[in-house]
Amino acid sequence: IFAATIGAIIGDTISYMLGKYGSGFLLKHKKILKLSHIEDGRKFFSNHGVKSIFIGRFIGPIRSVLPLIAGSISMSFSKFMFYNILSAFMWVCLYVIVGYYFGSYFREIERIVSNVSILLTLVVVGAILLYYFKFKKNKGKIKKHENQ
Repeated sequence: IFAATIGAIIGDTISYMLGKYGSGFLLKHKKILKLSHIEDGRKFFSNHGVKSIFIGRFIGPIRSVLPLIAGSISMSFSKFMFYNILSAFMWVCLYVIVGYYFGSYFREIERIVSNVSILLTLVVVGAILLYYFKFKKNKGKIKKHENQ
């Protein structure tokens, strides 16, 4: 938990610094970071303010973009670090605890997912066959109607 928390804190701190000192470069080279991701992060940031650093940690697609945006808008580094440390610790604890408890049920979860996958495959194949035969039947009716 300690090592993962430190890693998360360091990663987001680097991202903050990239936003603060290198956001112009990142925007200039759009292949590195998509502009739409930055805009999504800015909207989220403007809606939720400082707490977005905390909340964003738990939302996968914007997790990596928010520290960058916080740096690019010159958010107070001390505020950023407070929420960064707090959210990193809670995020790591949540994932480790969930992994620990559900890891022991891995085989059971794998069996259930496998059965659900088989069922979904049968449903999709059935829907495709139903559509195909219905479409083919209607296509024959349309050709009959056009020939009359």
